Amino acid sequence: MVVFEGKRSKLPECGIPPGGSAEVEIALLPPPNPGLHRLHLTLVEEGVCWFDSKDQIIPQILEVFILKLSKWYFYHIPKTAGTSLHESLTDNFLPELVFPARLLSDFIKIPQHEFDRYDLFSGHFYSALQKMVSNKLLNFTFIRNPINRAFSHYLHIRRAKEHYLHEICHELGDFNSFMIDPRCQPMISNFQCRALCWSFDPYTLASRFTHEELSSYRLEQAVESLEVLESDEELFENAKKILNEFIFVGITERFSDSVEYFSRITGLKIHNNHFNKSENAPCIENISLAAREKLNSLNRADLMLHSYAVARFEEFLKAESDLPNFKYIVVGGGFRTGSTLLYNIIGIYLEDIGLGKRVGLVTPDETCKLPQLYNQINRRILICKTHVIASSSISYFNHIQNPDAWARLLDSGDARSVMSLRNEVAVKASIARKFSIPEELVEKSDYYKANEYFIPIWKKHGAVSINYEQLVNDAIISIREVCASLGLPFRLTNAQQAVDATSKKHHFKIQAKVSEGTWDPVTLLHWNHIGTN
Repeated sequence: MVVFEGKRSKLPECGIPPGGSAEVEIALLPPPNPGLHRLHLTLVEEGVCWFDSKDQIIPQILEVFILKLSKWYFYHIPKTAGTSLHESLTDNFLPELVFPARLLSDFIKIPQHEFDRYDLFSGHFYSALQKMVSNKLLNFTFIRNPINRAFSHYLHIRRAKEHYLHEICHELGDFNSFMIDPRCQPMISNFQCRALCWSFDPYTLASRFTHEELSSYRLEQAVESLEVLESDEELFENAKKILNEFIFVGITERFSDSVEYFSRITGLKIHNNHFNKSENAPCIENISLAAREKLNSLNRADLMLHSYAVARFEEFLKAESDLPNFKYIVVGGGFRTGSTLLYNIIGIYLEDIGLGKRVGLVTPDETCKLPQLYNQINRRILICKTHVIASSSISYFNHIQNPDAWARLLDSGDARSVMSLRNEVAVKASIARKFSIPEELVEKSDYYKANEYFIPIWKKHGAVSINYEQLVNDAIISIREVCASLGLPFRLTNAQQAVDATSKKHHFKIQAKVSEGTWDPVTLLHWNHIGTN
């Protein structure tokens, strides 16, 4: 017995008549360890008895698989509709699992050893949070048109008496003065890019202030006034790189579509409400043309980031609505670069969402069998693996009759390709270890020559490249990248299941089953590669 008693969930106050039924939302506190658990559901009359202790009353017993999910972090950039999302997010978690702070001044008051207790973090913590938790964070955020966001931030500061710039804002009198004042300009100048790129230690910064100053949000002021030395283009590129590692990026102007999509990919229930709206607020259209031009010049990086985020969001939505227009995914690339791990992670994911089927190693000569197999499995995508994409003088592949068959399928549009790229030093060491080749002879081996020859050709034919280190350390992001590049729907829970199924822990289970003869090695190609280097 892992947990007894458990959370109570109330029945309808109007009661349930004899022989009747009711639909009830049940609050569950999951056990701390992931894996398969048996969940017993029964009724209790407090202070009297458990119903299943009586004769002929049988509890409902369910088998539930608890995933080891990363912790969730809503990276809340001010004035991007984040308050609306936060209110709804917390309904999906037990109150004791929701991090109680929203601002940095409260963040630093919580003992550092307690951070791992929480599953949901939501607030203006920026990059400070990741180093505080041992688990990988699932980051998500919203991006807003920077001109509207800047003006909204200004209006918020005018309203919020507790804001550290509130008095200055009223002393300045109008938006034009606020916009050019060096104390205020950081609030409306490339704020979103800067918020993504800030790197700081909140405890070091906090040590500079007295208790009274911290109570006046001087820590927030110190962080949100941090300068960046990059050009607008460099700032945008850095912010874009960070944004690409987020599990979800919503668009404030597309709030309804964003929360619907977020709910779909994560399984969290998000209400389509829009809180924190101010009635009769001044309209940005009322500012002068000169002020608007100045605002544009202050937000060049943010404008580029917003355009990028909108285009990316549209691509994800399109992948949700359109069925793939190709039949095969081939995992190509080189030897010992992570292609088997990538094949299985992507293959398991597509099998879980009902879009694909792994068929194992398919040499160019065997591609002629694919059309028939494609029709046999109800026209789901076939996920294949191979190395060869063109003719070569490498003796190891001399037996192949049609070496460019995969290249033809890729060029025709019937197939799409992905591959994993790995550090060359690690690849050499892995080839030496796997094939028992002295390290000084690796570069003369057919395996190494094949990598040098075939990988550029895979790239030429449009292979989506996935970084091996990211695949190993943050495979969920790799799955999302593949889905975005190939126009496939992304589902977080299925992605997590695929990652769990290819972990080292799962590898040992597979190894035992293969030894027993109870596992079909074709189902999990090269099973003995999983979890090894």
